[in-house]
This record gives sequence, structure tokens and C-alpha cells, in this order.
Amino acid sequence: MKKFLKNFSLVGFLMLTLCVVLGVGDMSGAVMSADGAAAAAEQPGAQTETTVTTIPHGDGGALETLDIRALRPDMIDDPVDQNLVKIRPGLNRMDTILRYFKPVPTNNFEYDFYSIATQSLANALNAAATLHGDTDVTGVYGSAVLKGGISSVGEGDCFFVPSVAGADGGALMLYVYEKDLDNNAIKFTIAEDQMTKTTANNTTTYAIPALAKDTEIYLLSRAADELAVKTDAASVLPKPTHGFCQYHIAQIAQSTFEKLMDKKFKWDLSEVEEQVLYEYRRKLEGAILFNKGAKIWNRKLNKYVYTMQGITRQISKSFELDLSDMTKGNEALVSLEKYAFTGNSGSETRILLGGSEFIEAVSKIKAVQKQQEAGNTEVVFGMTWNKIVSNFGTLLLAHAEIFDEYGWSDKGLILDPLFLRKWQLQAFKATPYDGEKLMIMKGEMKVFSEVFGVSVYNPDVHCKVTLRLTA
Repeated sequence: MKKFLKNFSLVGFLMLTLCVVLGVGDMSGAVMSADGAAAAAEQPGAQTETTVTTIPHGDGGALETLDIRALRPDMIDDPVDQNLVKIRPGLNRMDTILRYFKPVPTNNFEYDFYSIATQSLANALNAAATLHGDTDVTGVYGSAVLKGGISSVGEGDCFFVPSVAGADGGALMLYVYEKDLDNNAIKFTIAEDQMTKTTANNTTTYAIPALAKDTEIYLLSRAADELAVKTDAASVLPKPTHGFCQYHIAQIAQSTFEKLMDKKFKWDLSEVEEQVLYEYRRKLEGAILFNKGAKIWNRKLNKYVYTMQGITRQISKSFELDLSDMTKGNEALVSLEKYAFTGNSGSETRILLGGSEFIEAVSKIKAVQKQQEAGNTEVVFGMTWNKIVSNFGTLLLAHAEIFDEYGWSDKGLILDPLFLRKWQLQAFKATPYDGEKLMIMKGEMKVFSEVFGVSVYNPDVHCKVTLRLTA
């Protein structure tokens, strides 16, 4: 019986199709009423009058799209783009870089870390040196107070003074024989052949060449006498820094009935999730860069809330890139590279992020244009960077659009990723919740959260760069 009904239905369908093809019923210049067909379907066997609409023009009664739009617009189902167009301004580069590194685990919202900056070899005289000459070389000495202090200076240390020549024609070298702790000064002498000699009345007086205020001196290795078995102990105290982890959180929710509704294009919890996570990462990028690390009292909750310290707040080193005269752009760039790479024992390759105005200006430097035209790029941390190679080191240049949104369009940031750390209390996770079971709402929710802070080690390897375009 079932087979018969099935075959009957198939035969009926074929006969109906044949009628339409052969024109059974007047289809010339007419369209069957969808309302009439629906009524017939609702009442099998009933005699239903089929209404027709005549096409009001004389071109043979041909049915055109415009006719249907004018007479029965509900018949046409206009296509809807199923893919929502999403605007993505740029990558959240710092967040991406930090996720590449293995984080430092912590079990507390607060943490301490210690950073040791590379000891500077440069120093300078705070005032003109006090010099004492003598007719005997053993009585010749000088005393000077140093701008950088004497904590890193030991007895037996030598200093190179390139701007002052000795009597032998070479750059002067000072030998520290004693530290004057009372006056925070060093006592020094020099080699005999570098001493100036003045003869009067058959008497020769030996002296040290004048050392003016602000004279730059550079620390050399220590020289001990042959019987020495010990020397001043080198003491290095790392700088303690207190950091905070921040509880970053975002949430999405969808009611049960909203989920069941038909939509013209795909828009459900997964699309909402994608957009919410994008916005979450944008604001997270801003926090990584600019946040003020603190423990802040929340009066409503009656408890403290932690905020992490942004990278830019942990860097004091800065440089002004003067591009007011673009004909000297190459020289300005070399000066930046020299300042960034020397004297800090950092990596030979570092990254340079810049806002729109900063990148525009740097891209006009001839040396940069030449390397970009040569396709000098490198993929690092899953992102493509333009390489700027110099004798001092390599900068990986990239546009950080997020800078513009925080007023940093004309600024750049040089970072050595090897000296960045992510302190992690809780890794990123997405937790789904049934709102109805929790008696919160009739629907589903998902909460995204992570708890971490970021720390800058060896601050001297990082540098903030400010653009100057006017003289």
C-alpha cells in the first residue's frame, strides 16, 4: 500500500509538471496566484478559483523581472551576503608577541622581579679636576668628582680620556689609586711619559694636563700591583621592581529564543564571539602598552583591584628622531640606531613599532625606501616586518595602528623581545555557562578571561622614539 501511494504521488507530480510545460491553463502573460495555490493545498478536493494578473504591455506578454517586482514583489527572494563584512584595522602586535613566549608562572596577583642594567662605561667630571704637580713624578696626582658617582669604581681602575692628549701625543689615561669616600671623589695619577714637564732654574716640574668640567672619561680594566691577592669586590645590586597581574575579562551572551529565530544572514554566538574577542584584544593591547600598574581601591566592591604596568611606563630611555630635513634622513636614522644598539648588551635584532605619522615619515627616508624596494622583509612572531639593516644592528619595522588610537601617531617604540616577560597567573580560557541552570537568564553565556602582567628587563635595551618634523 505504501509503495502504491508513493508511486501515485510521483505520477501526480509528473502529470502536473507536464501540464505546466504544455501550457495547460492559460500561462500566456499570466502568473498563477500563489495565494490561490496555497488555498488549494489547504483544502484538498475543493474547487478553488485561480486568479491571474495580466501583464499590462504589448511586447508579446513576455514576463520580466520588473513586472514581478511591480506586481508581486514578495515572489523574489533577494540574495543576502552570508558573510558579514568585518573591519580589522591592524594586528595587536604586542599581545601577539607576548603569546609567543613561554610565560613566567606566578601564584599571586603581585610579583617582584629584579633587573640588572648593563653598567655604563662612560662617566664625566662634575667639576674641573684639582691637580697637584711636583718635581718628583711620585708626587703628581689629581682629584675629581664624577657625575656618575664612584660606586662602580675601584682602586686600580683606569679611565680613558679621548678628548685630552698627554705629553706623548696620545689620549690621556687616568689611574685611580684611591677612592676619596668623604668627598665622593677619585684620586688618580697618570703615566710619566704623559705628564707635562716645565723646567725653570734647572728644576723640572711634572704635572697632569688640565681636565675641565664635563670632560668625558671611560672606564677601562683594573690594574693591580704584582703582590696583590685581592681587590675591591665588585658589587652589583639588581634593581627591584614590583609588578601586578591584571584580571582581563570579557563576556558574551545569547538568549534561547534569539538563537532559534531565523535570520537573513548567519549571526549567532560564534560571530558575536569573534567580534567581542577582537575588541577585547584591542583594549588589551592598549593595556600592555600604556596601563598604569597599581592596586586601586574599588569603593563599590569594598576591595582592591589590580592593574598591570604597561611597557611604555617601564621605559625611560628616549630619543628624538629629527626628520625636519629629509635630506638628512639617513643620518638621523643612523643616529637612532647608534643610540638604540650601543652600550646596553641587547640583541642585534630588535623591533620598531610606529604610529601612522611615524611610519609615514620613516618610510620617506631614502635608506629605508631602498631596503623596502629590495623586498627586505622577515616573518617573525607570525607577522611580516620590514628590515632596516645597519652596522649597529637590525630593526624590524612595522606599523602599529593601535598607536594612533592612543595619541601615539607620531611616536615609535624600539623593543628587544628577549628582555620582555609575561607573568601569568591564569592562562587565557573560555568558559561556557548555562544561564538557565544558574538561574541567571534563559540562554547561554561564555566568559573569556586571563590574568597576567608584563615586565621589562634591562630597560636600556628598549627605547621610546619621538618624531620631529619641524625645525
